[in-house]
Amino acid sequence: MRVKMNKTSAGPAGVFMIRNEYDLPDEFAEQLIQADAAVSLEPKPVSVEPDREEDPDSELNHVGGGYYELPNGERIKGKEKAEKALADYLEEKAEEEAAEQEGDEE
Repeated sequence: MRVKMNKTSAGPAGVFMIRNEYDLPDEFAEQLIQADAAVSLEPKPVSVEPDREEDPDSELNHVGGGYYELPNGERIKGKEKAEKALADYLEEKAEEEAAEQEGDEE
């Protein structure tokens, strides 16, 4: 692992001077980094968030000024009121889908 020294360090592994860069074994480099004697020059891994599997219709969208937009476009002021309205909306939507499925089965 490539590191840049913050402090001069000396030991059985050798002398490592401040502001110099060194290629060191990963375990030793990690010890120096944890002791704040060095910083890693390796690129940091980029975390990739998995795709959200949640239904986008089950979310509130904060549009500013204390207003929230429901998936149907309705705007409501106040988070608690908006959350209640969202729950009601989702319940209605589920009932409609259930009714559609019953109609399809006949």
